[in-house]
Amino acid sequence: MKNLDINTAKKENFQEIYLKKIERKSWSELTTFGIGSAIVDVIYPKTDNEIRDILNYGNTKNIKVIVLGNGSNIIGSDSYSDCLVAKLTKGDFAKIEKISDGLIKVGAGVNLKKLANSLLNFNLGGIASLTPIPATVGGAIKMNAGAGGIEIVDFISEIFGLDAVGKSWSLKKNEINWSYRHTDIPEGFIITGSICKFNKVCPNEEYELIKQASTLRKETSPIGKSAGCIFKNISTEISAGKLIDKLNLKGQSIGGIEISSKHANYMINLAKGTELDCFKLITKVITKVESIKKMYLKMEAIFINPRLRKEISEVVKVKSILVMMGGASSERAVSIISGQAVAKALKIAGYAVTELDLRKLELPMDINEYDIVFPVFHGDWGEDGRLYDLLERENIPFVGCNSATCAIVMNKVKTKQMLDKQGILTAKYDVLCDMCKKPKQISYPLILKPSEEGSTVGIKYVKDSSEWDESLKFALQFSNEILLEEYISGCEITVSVIKGKVFPIVEIQYPGKIYDYDAKYEHKFGKTQYFSPPISISTELQDKAKQIALRFCDIVGSSEIMRIDMIITAKNEIFVIEGNTLPGFTPDSLLPKAAQAADISFIELCSKLVALK
Repeated sequence: MKNLDINTAKKENFQEIYLKKIERKSWSELTTFGIGSAIVDVIYPKTDNEIRDILNYGNTKNIKVIVLGNGSNIIGSDSYSDCLVAKLTKGDFAKIEKISDGLIKVGAGVNLKKLANSLLNFNLGGIASLTPIPATVGGAIKMNAGAGGIEIVDFISEIFGLDAVGKSWSLKKNEINWSYRHTDIPEGFIITGSICKFNKVCPNEEYELIKQASTLRKETSPIGKSAGCIFKNISTEISAGKLIDKLNLKGQSIGGIEISSKHANYMINLAKGTELDCFKLITKVITKVESIKKMYLKMEAIFINPRLRKEISEVVKVKSILVMMGGASSERAVSIISGQAVAKALKIAGYAVTELDLRKLELPMDINEYDIVFPVFHGDWGEDGRLYDLLERENIPFVGCNSATCAIVMNKVKTKQMLDKQGILTAKYDVLCDMCKKPKQISYPLILKPSEEGSTVGIKYVKDSSEWDESLKFALQFSNEILLEEYISGCEITVSVIKGKVFPIVEIQYPGKIYDYDAKYEHKFGKTQYFSPPISISTELQDKAKQIALRFCDIVGSSEIMRIDMIITAKNEIFVIEGNTLPGFTPDSLLPKAAQAADISFIELCSKLVALK
């Protein structure tokens, strides 16, 4: 950048007080990554007032002021130097002051390890697991740094600082939205310090914990110049490092930058790495994770060069997903719970998600603006195929089976007829349409269920003839066509299939006679237990059940998403109960449990389903 023109500075004393203190340094000297040959002007303010003067000067001269702490998550530049760097590591920003018992005022430039060691003088601590993080307190607060099950937010009472024009601000802890590795502190706000409340500790014990944390860090983190973690973890369950590791990217390098063979979310500057080397290697990782894992990695490290920051955000086009839920069926409440869970998972995976509570069976006007539709309707509209038919007519990609398959599987009578023709065991049945017909071919106990309802809505176990009239009257509230089935006693299982791939079987043990709505969601009569792999049936029978599930998918014409419920009797007979073209996505739902048994998280499951389109 051009030399600073001190003659036009608004502050008369700016030349005298500050400009003489400016140092010329390369980005490689200002960051832990050691990247960047471009030379910049650096100044070390000691008070808030000095920062105000610097900000005022920058605004007057149209020079960008960049505030740094330790520079641990910064990727420097070989070309960008049009800025003034204010490094907050001296004066007030390096102070640790006791306010009262347990309350400590901490400057933003204090290193976390230095803070932990200083707290020992006050018999305070609790942050031992954070000490290996190579960040200052200001940076740790901004990103809500965490390690070992604790986060910096756990100790914050208040933070304070300056906005982009030097105006003071302060925020109480509860005025900030804190989440995993994230806060909503505005981008332009400069954190200058905080008031923290720490725990009473035994100094000797806390010191040992600090040493242990340091040892663990050395064992798990790579040695060499790095910016720390390059990417944010997808979630607490899905680490960026493990994703990158699964793609066999460890040890790969471009130019002087290498993906650490010890921790895949670290990149090491081998000696003469450049910002372009970093950009190319980061681009390779982001592209491969999106291509194979169908998730979008977000940067935790920051390119100081604004052009590269913009370009890295555009490496892959983020797909827009419309998650439709609600409907007008008896399963509306379950649909909304499932839909919200799906939407949340896809947002975490990096997709651009819009949620829609659909109350009429019609497509929204802006339907073509979305890349993919994820309908989450249990029962009417979704599982009966009517909404899917509308989407098919408009050639809109959507998650789920085709409308014809849905119409077949939703109708339990049609499903049974097809199973009978193909020789697949299913319970004996009859169809009732009014209160007059009595069971003749099927003896008690028996099951009544509406022909076209899901989530076991309207299902009734009928022990004997004394319960018949009341049970049938109840079932007819949900449908004009009632399926009457013989009661099959045995071990209930469910087999999930996605795009022809069979997931681990889930065994269901419920407190009552049948797996009804209460056993699924309400648990008034006790908790239902789920086991995957099953604990009551042999591997041979499990394999047989999986083959039956695949046959079921062939018969009904789709295996896009399918869950087939079965009962295995004491004689090892496998009876198919029914199929489900849109399994639930609630915390108690069976498809997510099967996926979990296959080491597929809920976020990965939703991403995989979107990726099928």
